[in-house]
Amino acid sequence: MKEEQVPALRRELLSILDAVHQTCVRNNIKYYLVAGTALGAVRHHGFIPWDSDIDIAMDREDYERFVTESDKLLDTPYYCANFRNTAPWYHPHALIFKRTTSICWNKEYYADKPDCPIYIDLFALDNVPDAIQERNQFEKKIKRMMYLMGRKECIIYTHNNFVQTSLKRLYANALDLVYPKNSYNDHFEQTIRTYDSIDCQEKGILTSPYSFAQECINKDIIGEPRLYPFEGREYYGYEHIDEYLTQLYGNYMELPPPEERKFHLELIDHIVCDD
Repeated sequence: MKEEQVPALRRELLSILDAVHQTCVRNNIKYYLVAGTALGAVRHHGFIPWDSDIDIAMDREDYERFVTESDKLLDTPYYCANFRNTAPWYHPHALIFKRTTSICWNKEYYADKPDCPIYIDLFALDNVPDAIQERNQFEKKIKRMMYLMGRKECIIYTHNNFVQTSLKRLYANALDLVYPKNSYNDHFEQTIRTYDSIDCQEKGILTSPYSFAQECINKDIIGEPRLYPFEGREYYGYEHIDEYLTQLYGNYMELPPPEERKFHLELIDHIVCDD
């Protein structure tokens, strides 16, 4: 995908986020900008200049309501895809799509990855145990299960040779025998929610690529949703967003070196927008 298409991609992403924001306000559902989207809101009042995705999160109770009732809550053409309504499903979280758009993946990079609508990521916030040793064991279990989910997806790249491709498919088929259909997703979600009924001090996005030490924060930092400027609009984020971003990124107001400020668009061939 060429950089000239980034503004169009961002417009579609914002249209999805607008729909989610309006739906949540109408139905008293709390959501938060997280990760690089939260960083962009605070440091740039919008997208990080070399970024082109959006991440949001909800407390588990709100997440379940949104995912379960999304068909009624979201206006057409937006819909929330997850393992309960889409099979097979290889993501540890939900995606909110815009049906009238498309991401056409780079066929010179992916051998057989199907195209999909433009989307934003929706994560759940779940409790983690207070005891450090117990938390470390829990994190290892979650990360291992995320790894196996990736193996079930069995992404084949054009640079994979015959042996690599065969081994990937053999591994994926073996996992499908052990966990047929969506049983793995059920098992994974039950594991993630192990501590949801327990009074814990911290919570976070347990399926994040970040470590629990970075991602899991005191519930007081999340607090009550607060509006932050983003691309001429306002969206909700954590009440004490400075503490969150500091834990996640350190000195987050300092820009990375110039060589790291670049788009990673090689995975996408082009996008189809809702004109």
